[in-house]
Amino acid sequence: MTPSDRRGQRRGGTLLPLLALVAGCVGLTLLVQPADAAPAPEPAIVDVTAGGSLYQRYCGLCHANNGSGVPGTGAAAGPDLRGLPVAYVDLTIRTGRMPIVHDEVGAIEEQLTAEQRRAVVAWMTGAFDLEGVIPEVLPGDAGRGQLPWLTNCAPCHSAAGQGGISADGSLAPDVTDVDPTGVVEAIRVGPFEMPQFGDETLSEQEAADIAAYVQELASADPTPLGLTGIGRVYAGAVTGVLALVVVGALVLVVRTRRQPAVPPPGVPPADDVPQSPEGPAAGDDAGARR
Repeated sequence: MTPSDRRGQRRGGTLLPLLALVAGCVGLTLLVQPADAAPAPEPAIVDVTAGGSLYQRYCGLCHANNGSGVPGTGAAAGPDLRGLPVAYVDLTIRTGRMPIVHDEVGAIEEQLTAEQRRAVVAWMTGAFDLEGVIPEVLPGDAGRGQLPWLTNCAPCHSAAGQGGISADGSLAPDVTDVDPTGVVEAIRVGPFEMPQFGDETLSEQEAADIAAYVQELASADPTPLGLTGIGRVYAGAVTGVLALVVVGALVLVVRTRRQPAVPPPGVPPADDVPQSPEGPAAGDDAGARR
């Protein structure tokens, strides 16, 4: 092989890896190129007129036709709806709290569908001057949402989001079946006994991250005995019981080790066994005989 052939072979051996590297980079670039964004879904058409009919059918009996509410404490009593945050009204329907499915109030049908909810909320917004808007949830990061969830939400809703009893005795519901919009609505309006978290406490991004973390909780497997699903009050009680069990077991082990062993019947204790007097060593006895 001539020197020129060897140089050509070396160039060829160097060129092939370079070509493979370039091809790999091009392929990787094509893979990571963002795909064409899918067209945004068309906004749902809301039938406001149908929403008014739905309100009269499901809500008017307890909240009055003009939304002023029905005083009292019976099954047909309901608060004034005028001027409420629209997110509050939407949340109560979205989570199935309203309308009340009860024979006494005449609402014995299934809960409203998403289409019906949008319609009735749209009608109420105009008829009762509901305030604000339904929040648009940003893309959230479940990893970032864990810390604000544990700090602000888990003390009442439990670490696993399955509900519990808060320190003041209020019953916190299971939130693992609430969609991201409902989670953010609850954060902002603070329904029922829940405190309201404003932007100064939780930013829009933090609220979205919490909503994403709740979705992770909904798909997570429960821990053994469901310990992550208990609230702060139950967690303290369980911790106290476990501590008592551990301390009792340790005391029992220590007392058992301190008790002397009981010899079998007919065998004297080790302290009563007569000891033979010490005699001369075997070597000395042999020397004496000699």
